This record gives sequence, C-alpha cells and structure tokens, in this order.
Amino acid sequence: MEKFFQSLLLLAVLSFSAVSASSSWTPCDHRPREITLQDVKVVPDPAITGEDVEFQVTGSSSARLASGKLAITVYFHGIFVHREIYDLCQKTSCPVEAGNFVLKSSQNLPSVTPSGAYRLKLEMLDPKNKLLACAMVNFDIVRPNPLADQ
Repeated sequence: MEKFFQSLLLLAVLSFSAVSASSSWTPCDHRPREITLQDVKVVPDPAITGEDVEFQVTGSSSARLASGKLAITVYFHGIFVHREIYDLCQKTSCPVEAGNFVLKSSQNLPSVTPSGAYRLKLEMLDPKNKLLACAMVNFDIVRPNPLADQ
C-alpha cells in the first residue's frame, strides 16, 4: 500500500511539473485600429495563486497618444469576475509616441484565487473612450507546488 501512495505522489509531482506555458491571445476583432498589438505575455506562465502575475503587451501605435485608459475585464471559466480601469500613463510612459511601445500591468493573486482557466479582455482606450486596441488573453492559474522548496 505504501508503494501505491509513493507512486501516486510521484505522479502528482510529475503532472504538476509537466505544466507548460498555457497562455494565448487573440485580437478581439480584425478591424484596423490606431494601435496594433504584436504580443501579450503572461509572466509567470501559468500564473500562480498567492504570487504576482504580470501582463506584458507589446505593440505599435500609428499616432502619438498623450493619455488614455487601460480597461481589464477578467472572466473565470467564462463568468465575469472583475473589471478595473487604469490611467494608461500608469502602465507605460506617456506620451506614447508613434511607433513601438511596451505596456506592463501587474496584479497580486490572493492565495484564495481559484485555480483554473481565465480569460482577460484588455482594452486600450483614448480619453474619449474610443477603442484603440483590444486583446483576449487566455491563461491558467495554478496552485503553488508544495514540494518546490524541498
């Protein structure tokens, strides 16, 4: 019986360590916009409950943007969970000049955050709420590995 539990524990550890990059993203639509998103990364991937997660967005702008908003809407298994709106200049240096830019947004995931599949809708808006860019980001949140510190 002890061998069975050792095998089960080993299988659990192997399955946890086999977790690989699980995030993906797509534009919300294919309309031409003033901002073209080139990549959205989730760090770490997968995100871990009780730790910080960072969303790194790279893109390019066809025009100078002096101010704006970043709206983030979170869904858990397709169900609305939370929405936050930030001043764009808190997440990247303003003005955003025409050309390439990097935007970063970090969030601490409380230890009570359920593990599972999440979807984040990331919208960049101008000061008049005109949509400049939009991405849907799929990512997973997992529990920390209890054997990682051993």
